[in-house]
Amino acid sequence: MKTRTVLFIWLGALLVGLNARAATYHMSPSGVDSPTAAAWKTFAYALPRLLPGDTLLLRDGIYTKAEAGSLEADCRATTTNHAATGLDEARRVTVRAEHERQAHLLDNGMSYYVVNIIGCNYWTIEGLHISGTQTTASTTNNGGIMVQSGAHHVVIRRNLIHDLNHYNGSSGIIFAYSASDGLVEENEAYNLNRDMIY
Repeated sequence: MKTRTVLFIWLGALLVGLNARAATYHMSPSGVDSPTAAAWKTFAYALPRLLPGDTLLLRDGIYTKAEAGSLEADCRATTTNHAATGLDEARRVTVRAEHERQAHLLDNGMSYYVVNIIGCNYWTIEGLHISGTQTTASTTNNGGIMVQSGAHHVVIRRNLIHDLNHYNGSSGIIFAYSASDGLVEENEAYNLNRDMIY
């Protein structure tokens, strides 16, 4: 009985420790890429610092590619400075707007996708406002959110996607290249060149 009691206490402490480790971070168009900053500025700085269970809140404002970079999370171990994959439903990595649709990712019309989730499992993208710029200079299909390279259990929820580059446009939300078990719910899209969901 004593051995069993000690085991239960140890497992309980382990679970509490895992839950306590989850953290919430902030990004802002006026942020600073520093460990002591109240809000970070670029996705290149923020995304590799997220661990399973963490949440990145995007404060209100416009996030341009020139200033904030691209929301591209690559969880493949072969990638330099790669992002962390989520582990299960309780330890998702979440990127969401602090106030729904008030964090505006405005693309320059040249990106492959405005949001690109590559090989990341148990990620959530929620409440973002995503749009593009019209340009004939683009040589790639431009789209809103791409989930790819075997990523699974990715949730795309309550985002607004519109006016992607019509000159070389693609779909609003795409699951491709062996991505599986995704959930797409309560998103809104308009003025796309192709499908809302592919």
